[in-house]
Amino acid sequence: MNDLKFEMMKQNEIEESAMLTVRAFEDYNYMVNYMADSNRRRKFLEITMPIELKINHEAINVVVKKDNRIVAVATIYRPGGKKVNDIEYFKAGMIKAFLAGGIIDVCAWVNMDKHASTPCHTLKKDAWYVNMITVEPEFQGKGIGSKLINDFIVPYVKDNGGKEVSLFTNNDRNKKFYVKNGFSEFNFREFSYKGNKMPNYSMVRAV
Repeated sequence: MNDLKFEMMKQNEIEESAMLTVRAFEDYNYMVNYMADSNRRRKFLEITMPIELKINHEAINVVVKKDNRIVAVATIYRPGGKKVNDIEYFKAGMIKAFLAGGIIDVCAWVNMDKHASTPCHTLKKDAWYVNMITVEPEFQGKGIGSKLINDFIVPYVKDNGGKEVSLFTNNDRNKKFYVKNGFSEFNFREFSYKGNKMPNYSMVRAV
């Protein structure tokens, strides 16, 4: 995978990037444990992901291309970067996502997501935060995620004055992937919803 290109996401690439993240996340326990119905879950993601990529203006959105096709997407935040507040989300159309996913389930998911990322936001002020790394399912296991971390994210953070980069993940396979790429666990917690338990590993790496 030496022919990969790393580029800042363009406005006309948002929809394609959003649909990639839908395909990557729709069967992830982070989503499945909170929205068991696959049709509701996919509809929720199809509404949510384009909004997420469009309105979080402080986010640094990156695409990875192979043969001019987007095969991976990442979103990172500088230290102290503010996410869009709830009012702005609802103005952008998130009420449709709540209705599509089921209000009770989506509210539980939003609460989990907020608490899952909390440890990463308590690190020192020069720690950057990786909100999302997604690889197109058919390209997973080919080293693209590792190259995204080591050839773009880590150098970019270092070049911009960062000392650490953090993220969280929710299964053992992903944890092993991040450990392989230089991350270490600094916080563990467990979330439970409707009898389904899910680990939450907060990971950090020096750059």
